[in-house]
Amino acid sequence: MSQAGALAAPAARAAAPYSFAVVSGVISVPADEAAAQRMLEAIARERNLAFIVYAGNLKGAKEACRDSVYTQRGAILDAARVPLVFIPGHDDWVTCGTPAGGGYDPVERL
Repeated sequence: MSQAGALAAPAARAAAPYSFAVVSGVISVPADEAAAQRMLEAIARERNLAFIVYAGNLKGAKEACRDSVYTQRGAILDAARVPLVFIPGHDDWVTCGTPAGGGYDPVERL
């Protein structure tokens, strides 16, 4: 049987290259906020950057887990010019039950 009339599968096309960034724990006190924002802006200028993963610790262990802290720090992440995935870290919820963290219910802070 001849294969002359068989259909050939199209050649596989290579996916366009992309990269992503992972950062963690760059904001421990309010004074770190401006530097963190500049860092996210610099990362966003990287070529072929698809997204950023912020792998936790949006606040320091000795900062209270107040809504205002999360609102302010969340605004910094929301201002990123590329998609950003946030994964809560230890200081974002576990330390909230300590006196320094404000004595909050850690699970509620998630």
